[in-house]
Amino acid sequence: MNGLRVLFTAAPGVAIPAGGTVLPEENLPPSAIYALGAVLEAAGHSCTVLDPSRFWHDVSTFSALQRAVDGHEVVCVSANVATWPLAIPLIRALAACRPRPRIVVGGLHPTYCADHVLATTEADIVVRGEGERTLPRLLQALADEERLEAIPGLTFRGEHGPASTPDAAPLTPEELDALPPPLWERLPEKVYSFIPVEASRGCRFGCTFCSIQHKHNWRPLAVEQVARRVRQGVRALSRVRLRALMFSDDCFTTDPERVRLIADLLEREAPSTAVAMEGRATDVLQPSVLEGLARMPIEFLQIGVECGYDEGLRRVGKGVTVEQVVASAHALHRGGLQRVVKYSYIVGFPWEGWNEMARTVAFAVSLASRYGNRCQIAWLMVAPGSAIYDTMAARGLVGPSDFDGPSVEHWELFRRVHPALDETRAEALREYAHLLRQGVPWVGALGGVFEPLARYYRLPDSGHDQPAAMRCGGNASGWGGHTFWGQLPPVLRQDGHGGQ
Repeated sequence: MNGLRVLFTAAPGVAIPAGGTVLPEENLPPSAIYALGAVLEAAGHSCTVLDPSRFWHDVSTFSALQRAVDGHEVVCVSANVATWPLAIPLIRALAACRPRPRIVVGGLHPTYCADHVLATTEADIVVRGEGERTLPRLLQALADEERLEAIPGLTFRGEHGPASTPDAAPLTPEELDALPPPLWERLPEKVYSFIPVEASRGCRFGCTFCSIQHKHNWRPLAVEQVARRVRQGVRALSRVRLRALMFSDDCFTTDPERVRLIADLLEREAPSTAVAMEGRATDVLQPSVLEGLARMPIEFLQIGVECGYDEGLRRVGKGVTVEQVVASAHALHRGGLQRVVKYSYIVGFPWEGWNEMARTVAFAVSLASRYGNRCQIAWLMVAPGSAIYDTMAARGLVGPSDFDGPSVEHWELFRRVHPALDETRAEALREYAHLLRQGVPWVGALGGVFEPLARYYRLPDSGHDQPAAMRCGGNASGWGGHTFWGQLPPVLRQDGHGGQ
């Protein structure tokens, strides 16, 4: 076969802390470029993996990226909804290279917005969905100058505008097991914090806010393949700052027997190596899951709760109740894991008013104060691929072009996707969370309450000196007292205050 010279890169991720300074995302590397780079090399193509940290300092011109493109016939770009605003000028810079390479883009955002991507950028082809099967077939067709219509999962520039082939079928568990390990040996040193490890793909659930592609389609890798990936990750630990592994699974704790087996293999293959993962509140109520987690040297375990009231959990499709969340915190505390657990919450769902959002904030802080876990509260970020986005898009409230620019300081978009909030009430809710945190000083490591707010939205200065709590009719002094405890569900008010 005739192989192509391919460069694989990703749009840079950004983090915008409360101070407003734009910083590179340094938690996890962009896994797709290392995983798919290995797949392309196994298929006979010469692949250069260019981590975005190599040109992050130069995003105003992308001149470093353009120099790296020289000699490559195809450039593949991975992007998601958060990185798409930087993917647009990146693609423009690639199109200006001479000779011009073929530009192939993939990732969740291009998958959901393929026609829009081709209509608004210089990209030539979008790979929709999983790329491990589609991308090698595409590159072989390009090398052989064959037509693309027979390859599932593509959107490309046809004779009369964008043309799309049928969706590609998801990879089977057997295909996932056969994939080569990612090229972590090419990871830049000491840029990122974790080495990702994929033990399964997809999710058994379908939450309405979630934009992952493979909902209700959980596919586990064989445990021996997980062991192989753990061994490879351990060999690369010297390249990351925390010397820790992070399981990238959406449903790591869903199968109690697998949790036990993975605990066994970690004791055997990676003793004393810190690990991180996501879990579900109902899963940790299973004794075997709790026992397996207790045997792992966990850096952190994140459990998505989202809402602090049962009606919200039902509307989100979470498949859990407030009482089960409390029971999970109790079980993790009893198992000695409370200090590594972070419960995450979302406020600003389209149906939520002040009372619903305040209940979630109060529940989050109370659970943390009672059981010693950390918590994180963030605004809802509507993204293409979620049921909430689809509903809003059908009503003309949001569309693909809303994600072409950075959402920071994009108050107009924030207002559309959070219809019950004006500027004053949004700022008041943030103040409410901080006041509650100050009211529970016995919690030593509460985590980032509302700190992710400025990552996505910068609320404009209203010009008022008075606290937002006062401006919307609240009583700041009462927020740490009866108003706070009054928002709690009965299960957390057994002693009259919900505290210890």
